Parts: sequence; C-alpha cells; structure tokens
Amino acid sequence: MEERRKYLRLSKSLQINYQDKRLDALNILGGCRTKDISCGGLCFPTAYDLPFGDILKIDISLPEFLNPVKSEGKIVWKKEEFFGNYRYLLGIKFTEIEADEECKLYGYINRRIEEKARTFVSWIG
Repeated sequence: MEERRKYLRLSKSLQINYQDKRLDALNILGGCRTKDISCGGLCFPTAYDLPFGDILKIDISLPEFLNPVKSEGKIVWKKEEFFGNYRYLLGIKFTEIEADEECKLYGYINRRIEEKARTFVSWIG
C-alpha cells in the first residue's frame, strides 16, 4: 500500500474544541484530545456521527501558547471505532488557517518531531 501522507504525523494528545460550521456559532459540539496531528490535518475521537465533507471550526490548544490556534478542516474519513468513551474517529484535513496560526502549529509540530528524532538517535547511538 502506497503512503499518501504529505506530512509527518505526531502522535500527540492536544486539547481541541470543535463545532460544525452548519450549526449556530455559539454551539460548540465538543471538546476532546487529538489522537495525532500533522501540518496537514488531525485525527480525533467524537461521539457524533458527522457526515463526510462537513467543515469544522477547530481550536487547537498548544502548550507553548496562551491562545488556541484557530483553523477549519474538512472531514475526509471516519471510522466507527470505540476510542475510550467515543464511538468514532474522524480524519480532518485543514482547509483554512491564518498564516500566523499556521506558523505556530508548524513550529510546534516540527519541534516535537525533532525532539523525538534526537531521543531515538541517542537511544540507538
């Protein structure tokens, strides 16, 4: 099977809040923690059976920053798989993120991946 990912994935549990753009702006659907994240998207568990193609507003809390990174993403896959108390895993592809927010997210992810690589190299070295 050919790998289709353009970005390295970071298995990291980050707090997010999300809402479906079709719903009232004040209606936060949920908050949870990511299963993994990359510069192209993220995966998280949910109790909601959201349809493919829906656009979500997603606030991602990064430990290094006071304010969450604001983004939008499209549901590109969904698995019915129990993950803790949740019933579904959603795959999200980022569709909109401001340039300064993108820099924060990319910087955070790349620093964590570099830290993991240094730890691995020192472990095998």
